[in-house]
Amino acid sequence: MKIVNLKIGTRLTIGFMLVILIMLAAGILGLRQIHVLAGLVTQMYNHPLTVGYAMRDIRSEIDQMHDQMQRLLFVSDAVELNDVARNIDNATARVMDKFDLVMERFLGNTNDVIIARQTFIAWKNMLDQEIAVVRAGGKEELDRNHFLDRLKRTDMLKTKLQVMIDFAIGKANSFLDKAGLELGRAYAQSVGFLVATLVLSLGIALFITRSIVPSLRLMVLRMQDIARGDLRNDVQIVQKDEIGALADSFRSMQCGLRDKADVAMAIAAGDLSRRVEVNSPNDHLGNAIDRMTMALQSSKRKSDLQDWNKTGKNGLNRIIVDQDDLKILTTEMLNFLASYVQAQIGTLYVKSEDGLLTLTASHAVDPHQAPEVTIAPGRGVVGQAAAEKRLIQLSHIPTDYMHISSSLGDSPPCRSCSRIRSKE
Repeated sequence: MKIVNLKIGTRLTIGFMLVILIMLAAGILGLRQIHVLAGLVTQMYNHPLTVGYAMRDIRSEIDQMHDQMQRLLFVSDAVELNDVARNIDNATARVMDKFDLVMERFLGNTNDVIIARQTFIAWKNMLDQEIAVVRAGGKEELDRNHFLDRLKRTDMLKTKLQVMIDFAIGKANSFLDKAGLELGRAYAQSVGFLVATLVLSLGIALFITRSIVPSLRLMVLRMQDIARGDLRNDVQIVQKDEIGALADSFRSMQCGLRDKADVAMAIAAGDLSRRVEVNSPNDHLGNAIDRMTMALQSSKRKSDLQDWNKTGKNGLNRIIVDQDDLKILTTEMLNFLASYVQAQIGTLYVKSEDGLLTLTASHAVDPHQAPEVTIAPGRGVVGQAAAEKRLIQLSHIPTDYMHISSSLGDSPPCRSCSRIRSKE
């Protein structure tokens, strides 16, 4: 289906839907990148950060336990000794909980966690032995060698813990690098989708505009032609949308104007037989031209009738001038009238002073149908016309009334008239 066959509203809807789909795709991609980044942050929190914080807490607990052991040399009674032992046990419980957490979250080799835990347990056993020695009253046995040995084992334990801390830091940095890459990728994809959306939106807008504007521009040009009085140019637009309907309406209007212009030109040339087609009661131009045509036709009929009368009178005047013989005069007058009014048969009576009508001339009258020689006023149609001094016209004459004959045959007339003319 061609785009021009779609309604303008449909085209705009399709364009907007495409833009919305592109924006929706960009949004889905953005949500996916956010989900990836959120997953990396969660992994970094659940693994490297959690392990790092747990290792930090374990080191802190070990330092506190080491400080508590330093008090053994200065305890003065069993109460202080029990307090040191209790603090050591509490710290040990917290450290073991942290080791459990590290064992669950550590992403590296779990053997490192197991070794560190076993090393801590061995270190804790050494502390318990020193406490047992002090409790048995052998404080003097805890000499400098015991202190150095405990310090050495403490450093070894911290070293093993540092290995896991370094691994957690490295893993955190790895997650950060990966998150940075994902962020850069998300930024690039977002910018790419934004640019693609803008370009595609502009393309869709341009495509829809190009499917509408040229036709409208052509319609405007043809309208301007009509405004200048030029009806020659047609609108070559065939579409099934609103512009196509507008073009069809324009062509109908143009055809109507051309028809009215042709009628007006024919009227200007003297042809009053043309009639304009009136499209509706609201067709003011058509109604005006039609009324003008009827008025000109009526005026022309009156003018033609006046000219016809004047021509006939002039013809009769030429016959009457210098003719004194009544018989010849009436015969020439009747022959002229019969020819002028295209009558096939006729008679002419002259009214005397006493009102009697006397036959003085006839035209194509059959001898076997000789008319009356004299007619009194009021007698018959001729006498009645003379009495009323007006034209009397008969139609639907009976077939046996009279016949018009020629060398080939005869036939009844279709119309008859009688008229009286005064001497004036």
